[in-house]
Amino acid sequence: RIKSSLYKGVSWDTNRNTWYVCIKVNDKNVYIGNFENERHGAMAHDIWAKELFSEYARLNFPTAIHNCSLKLAA
Repeated sequence: RIKSSLYKGVSWDTNRNTWYVCIKVNDKNVYIGNFENERHGAMAHDIWAKELFSEYARLNFPTAIHNCSLKLAA
């Protein structure tokens, strides 16, 4: 049985049997998505974190270069 993830912002969704990913913004959890692969969920978390918090982001893979960016609604 999976209890927790190795990565920040990633947790196991027992109802869907997938990895649930969210990020905390202004004390509220923002849903990112569900992923079959834990690492993919962690990478999605990092992309959002980098967009939202730039150099202050706490990343799962701080040395990785993410060439992805999001166009977030204002």
